[in-house]
Amino acid sequence: MTTIDEPNNFVDPSTVPYFQTALRYGLIGGLILVAWGLVAQMVGLADPCAAAEGGSSAILTGLIGIAVLIGVSALVGVMAIRQHTGDLGGYISFGRAFVVSLVALIIAGVISGLFNVLYTTVIDPGMTDRVMDCMADIYEEQGLDQDQIDAALGFLKIAYNPFLQVVTSIFTSAFFAAIIGLVLAAVMKKNPPTSV
Repeated sequence: MTTIDEPNNFVDPSTVPYFQTALRYGLIGGLILVAWGLVAQMVGLADPCAAAEGGSSAILTGLIGIAVLIGVSALVGVMAIRQHTGDLGGYISFGRAFVVSLVALIIAGVISGLFNVLYTTVIDPGMTDRVMDCMADIYEEQGLDQDQIDAALGFLKIAYNPFLQVVTSIFTSAFFAAIIGLVLAAVMKKNPPTSV
């Protein structure tokens, strides 16, 4: 136990693994994002036709989704860093805070991405077709001919490939997790006092 009389009595970080903490909070974050995805689907916030058509409601829906994603990511990162700081005796370096946050957020992102693939392939397999129909209507209204519409829909169909969705989810999660992790690590690092 660290006391006021012994401020330099802290835990050696090399003896404390970070993966269990990152996994725990990554799973929590992933489940929160899955629950948000289900709620968004149920109340119509994730309606593919509304998003494809644009407009103020689609922009508001997109902003709400981004706010929830950033909020959940920040919360998961903060919780993981706090827990691991406690595991380390109250001190955590910038690097260790970054890594524990990064791993937790990547795990949460991968879980969310896998759920999205499961949703579009098993739970609601007609969603991709609805998106294609909406986009075809929009392209037609924009004056594209049938060859241009078919080419654009071909690219869209590639984007809805389940394997590509998982890969995109992993890289997107890693990118945003790195940014959020850097910010949180810079704010939450707590170096042990130096001996005099």
